Amino acid sequence: MDCEDTHHFFASYKHLNLGWGEVIVAHSVVKAQADNVTVFSVELKSTDFVALFVELDAPGVLGYWSSNSFLMLANETKTVHFTVSGEDMDQFSEDTFSQLITVNWLQKSYDNSITDVAVQ
Repeated sequence: MDCEDTHHFFASYKHLNLGWGEVIVAHSVVKAQADNVTVFSVELKSTDFVALFVELDAPGVLGYWSSNSFLMLANETKTVHFTVSGEDMDQFSEDTFSQLITVNWLQKSYDNSITDVAVQ
């Protein structure tokens, strides 16, 4: 089993100087359908900081993410995939799904000034 997101910290999280920033859904969400499966590809971009425990959600859509609760380094771009389950496969367009996505990370939980992330 290959683990691409293995990182080691030599201090507790509260003692790390991670900085503040945002993780945004970059540009667009791409929908692909093949073999009776619908997958949305979502590109994320972090600003000039390290984001711990980045988590994605698509409330109201039944399915699963290819990766969730991961670390993003400063100015990193990461593409994750959401596989839609069951009868929801044809119900969501790229635009509709884009509006449903929420992105959270550790520092955001400490900062009330950061609001929901919008697609740019």
